[in-house]
Amino acid sequence: YATLLLAEHNNKTLNKATLHAVSAAAKLPGCTSVDLLVAGRGCGDVAKAGAAIQGVSKVLVAESDQLEHPVADTMADLLEALQKQNGYKAIAGVASSLAKETLPRLAASLDVQPITDIVDVGQEDGVFCRPMYAGNAIATVKTSDSVRLLTFRQTAFEAAGEASSSAPTEPLSVSTYAGAGMQWLKDSEATSDKPQLSSASRVVAGGRGLKSGENFEKVLEPLCDKLKAALGASRAAVDAGFVPNELQVGQTGKVVAPQLYIAVGISGAIQHLAGMKDSKTIVAINKDADAPIFQVADYGLVADLFETVPELTNKEGYDQKTRPMVDLLFVVPAEELVQWHQSNLKAHPAHYSGLTRLLGSGQVSCLQRWGPGVLYLPEVQLKSTEGGVVTAKYGVITFADLLQDLENWRSLYIAGRMQKPHLLTWHRDAADAQQRLDVAVVKNRRSALAAALLSASEESLSVASLLSSVVGLSYGGDIRVGLAENPNKVRNIVNAQTDLLWSIYRPLAEKLEVDVSEAPFDEGLSGLVRFNASAAGRQRLFSTLPMAVQRRACAQAGAEDPHAAPLRRSLQSIVRRASIQQAVKGVLSSGPSRSLRYVVQKVAKRLR
Repeated sequence: YATLLLAEHNNKTLNKATLHAVSAAAKLPGCTSVDLLVAGRGCGDVAKAGAAIQGVSKVLVAESDQLEHPVADTMADLLEALQKQNGYKAIAGVASSLAKETLPRLAASLDVQPITDIVDVGQEDGVFCRPMYAGNAIATVKTSDSVRLLTFRQTAFEAAGEASSSAPTEPLSVSTYAGAGMQWLKDSEATSDKPQLSSASRVVAGGRGLKSGENFEKVLEPLCDKLKAALGASRAAVDAGFVPNELQVGQTGKVVAPQLYIAVGISGAIQHLAGMKDSKTIVAINKDADAPIFQVADYGLVADLFETVPELTNKEGYDQKTRPMVDLLFVVPAEELVQWHQSNLKAHPAHYSGLTRLLGSGQVSCLQRWGPGVLYLPEVQLKSTEGGVVTAKYGVITFADLLQDLENWRSLYIAGRMQKPHLLTWHRDAADAQQRLDVAVVKNRRSALAAALLSASEESLSVASLLSSVVGLSYGGDIRVGLAENPNKVRNIVNAQTDLLWSIYRPLAEKLEVDVSEAPFDEGLSGLVRFNASAAGRQRLFSTLPMAVQRRACAQAGAEDPHAAPLRRSLQSIVRRASIQQAVKGVLSSGPSRSLRYVVQKVAKRLR
């Protein structure tokens, strides 16, 4: 059956909530097509954006003066006419004010029961899940109505992606509707160029603890400007007259699920939690340690907001020029590599050089497998989940080549990166592969720790020295480090991620029988570690390294102790060869101009 989905927009731009609704509609069992209705006036750009959404089969464009600012009765009449004309079994929309007003009227006319605020779609046809009691209970409901009227909670569904080709657009002949005597007069919501609360990726919300509307302006708005965040509020703050009603987050306000939600001076009443608890990361600032908000917060700070928030606002962060480039790595099965490059060349031809576009996916795959087995494409523009673009570099490697580097240190190119903190995300069910990779990552880090200890001249060293040796392992011998890299790169990585790095390597150090009793977490980089530096102790650490590295160090040692200088030279030669291969590969895959631009940026960063 076909589903008709009502698009949310302002006649100029498509509301991001529609992307989530498309994703939800596509999950309906038995739904074979999703038709997107764009009703308004002068909304050609909205229709074009809707046609580019993955999962949209067709865009229906209804334009008239009456629909420029539609009222509920007008929209209900339009939807009913389309349902009778095309036989839609489901009519859906985002759980917005327009849909909440329109669908009950349409339900009365069709004599069916609407199902609102859906957070999950069941595998059985007609089964849905929706929250009750401010989200404290989830009801599973089933409908037998011939026509389903549905509203989806946008925060419960992922946003639909961009389609490879645009869906067709069909203009509609629109009648004049009575509108039951209602007509649009004006929108009372203030216009602003700041992020909108319902669609922002970051939200800073204040509660009664701010004490006045003036403090919202003085304390919270500067932080919002710094984070490019939308401003929100609890019902208590709205009822007290601190801020207007459209900023209210909660059961009777807006439901949001941003990447970051900072609750300032909000106690965390159940009605407020219902509107924000699906946020990806929740930070709470409140002087009451027993406030319920801390029960759902990922990070909590018990402090006076009037001191903490200005201090947070004044903290220096990265700007466009100095922030690190996003570094992504895609891992694919070896048998799918050619297909991966074929699809990527088609979708993003500008990411590749003219030469590699000419060679095609088969030869590009062969180029990738040379040397470290990874192909990096630097200085590319990728769409951000926040709606803008971000400059990034991304690479692709086969699962087999990744395991080879992690387990055997074939090039230390990706193994070196994964000795540092990283984030793994799986996009398919691959339990066996996950288990193998987890084991390989631990082995790689354990080997890195052993190599760092073997480089120490004494049996005791500081946490700072140990972590610097681990992080710097894959930079020694790299031809690019002396030319273009920031000379303080290793130190900066260690200083910025001390706690995270030590949380990774401290348990591994204990398993290698390293004494970490003088290096508690609260000591930071100044703590001391001690290890058995005797010949037997060093040999035990040496045996932890990959066998190929052991053989290489022994071959170079001659009469020397292979645990020290020969090991260091062996690792540097592995890194040096890989860096030369990747430099050549980078020029071929990205082209001379982009490679030069990338190097210039690196040199400029080094000079700064």
